[in-house]
Amino acid sequence: MTAFWVAPKNELALEPGLVASLWRSGVKSDAIIRYIREFTDTNGKISIPGGRGFEILNTVIETFNLVKGSETNDVLPQDMVGDLMKRWLTATRSVSTTSPEAVNTVLHWADYKRLGLIGPDGAAVLENVGRLAQKIFATDTPPSFDALVSFAYQQDMSPAKQDSAPNKAMKALLKKKRAQGKLNRKRGRR
Repeated sequence: MTAFWVAPKNELALEPGLVASLWRSGVKSDAIIRYIREFTDTNGKISIPGGRGFEILNTVIETFNLVKGSETNDVLPQDMVGDLMKRWLTATRSVSTTSPEAVNTVLHWADYKRLGLIGPDGAAVLENVGRLAQKIFATDTPPSFDALVSFAYQQDMSPAKQDSAPNKAMKALLKKKRAQGKLNRKRGRR
């Protein structure tokens, strides 16, 4: 268990004091254990899926703390984080959070791209995330998605156009997939 406190970065230690800060903020012990199990792979390294989603959420929480006048590293209670996330998703999604389409990740990232939160390379644009989060949390009522899109275009936060020429990695992946498809057809598999 000491590895969670003293191991080097990206080893078993998620973050110094993480378990203690989660415990102090009211997270139940079984949730802490589940969190550690979910994000630690068999080699003891951290494996967090969807890195840009976590980057965006961390920036949203940091901006919320700045707007509310808290310290950036303050631990928020779970009910406050839930309200914060509901407000963020209500403002940044083109569909209602209660809609069945709300769980569609393709639509989710398309909304983020339209708002300029994701660049042409697929990486999160954290500066834009911070500006939109300030706009959302500065008022008592969050703006609508359309008003937020209008604000993003006024602030010139629209994503840059992606080059039509694919890079080397994409060409290599496409070549590999074509070869695999050719081999599958040869073997009679589809």
